[in-house]
Amino acid sequence: MAFRIATDLPGTPEKTGKPAMTSKTEDFVRNSMSPANRRHFQPIALRIIAEAGGVVEINRIRQAILARHPEAEWDRRYPLKVLKDRGVIDFDKRTARLVEDLDSAQLASLLAAIDERAVRTAGLRVEDTSWRPGQAEWANLRQLVIERDGEVCAVLGCAAVDDLQLDHIWRGSLLAAVGWSPAAINDPTNLQLLCPDHHTRKTVDETRLLAVCAE
Repeated sequence: MAFRIATDLPGTPEKTGKPAMTSKTEDFVRNSMSPANRRHFQPIALRIIAEAGGVVEINRIRQAILARHPEAEWDRRYPLKVLKDRGVIDFDKRTARLVEDLDSAQLASLLAAIDERAVRTAGLRVEDTSWRPGQAEWANLRQLVIERDGEVCAVLGCAAVDDLQLDHIWRGSLLAAVGWSPAAINDPTNLQLLCPDHHTRKTVDETRLLAVCAE
């Protein structure tokens, strides 16, 4: 049975035919960020900042890291100073913010990039960076979804079959935060295929709702 979602919510951006310009922050995540060792704090910090709309209190980042890594000793150098030295964020005594002023579509694309770099999580801790396009695990799960639903966008009324992207029906970071295991988060029952347009629009809506909830 295909899993269908409603993405045409009030306030959903209209199609423009123009993809969001890739930000320097997203380029860093996709091509330079490494989640190895203490660097796995970087995707946690960037996710918290992006989900808050681009600026967040440092205490929220600290709480997120210590909640997922109770054995760790909080140190602003990891990841804040590291990210600042890379030109990705800036921070003062209280808040951290993205250097770039990203619109909602760019924030959504950034969050998707973070997920693609390291989606398998326990809490928000990166445990397996093989979960990304081109890797065997990703390809195998994608094939299971195709066999279940067919190779078509999961949104009702959309017949797109090109460039389909594997998507979590319920966002992995949110499920992890309430105790879901990596296996449950990445189970095919929580996966679907979306065309690039609907994938972006869904992530934009999620980002907007998360920002509202954080206020």
